[in-house]
Order: sequence, then structure tokens, then C-alpha cells
Amino acid sequence: MFFAKVNDSIRVWVGNKIVLDSWNVNAYKHYSGNIVLEAGHYYDLRVEYFNAIEW
Repeated sequence: MFFAKVNDSIRVWVGNKIVLDSWNVNAYKHYSGNIVLEAGHYYDLRVEYFNAIEW
């Protein structure tokens, strides 16, 4: 299970499968996602995020 506390947006991929996907401007929120992983295997991890700045 993956967890994130994010102000604005986050996307997380594990092994080319999206686990967390919230690409909106948000106040702080908690996100979680599940993926089944196999022992002894390597997985690519990709994280994208942004924090909008208001002037």
C-alpha cells in the first residue's frame, strides 16, 4: 500500500501501473493506493507532483 499527504497534485506509478492519481489543485489531502508486488522482482517507480503557487 502506498500513502501520500499532498498539497495539490500527485501521480505515482509502480511497474507502469498507476497507483495514485490526483492531478488537481487541492488543499492538503491524504491519498492511498494498492498494488500487488511479487518478492524478488524489481519495479520501476515514477512520481510526478506539483504545487501551485498563488500570487
